[in-house]
Amino acid sequence: HGYALTYEDYLNDLDVRRSLDDADLAPVFRERLTVLDARFQEVTFPSGACVWGVENEEAEGWDRVSNWYYWRLPTHPGSAFQEQ
Repeated sequence: HGYALTYEDYLNDLDVRRSLDDADLAPVFRERLTVLDARFQEVTFPSGACVWGVENEEAEGWDRVSNWYYWRLPTHPGSAFQEQ
């Protein structure tokens, strides 16, 4: 149905996803994350640039391979997302 929250909420969601990269997840949860990542890729599209901006990308050392989710945007953003 689309992403109903704000752009700021989306950035926070992506930060939670990044924290999962650092977590010591059991294999069953790592497998579940792989399934959820595939679903996320289905409902987003490549943004062309880090959604947090170049300054944050460089300061945090993110790259589009390891932190690929920071380079994606919702295919169907809701009105709250678009208003910001």
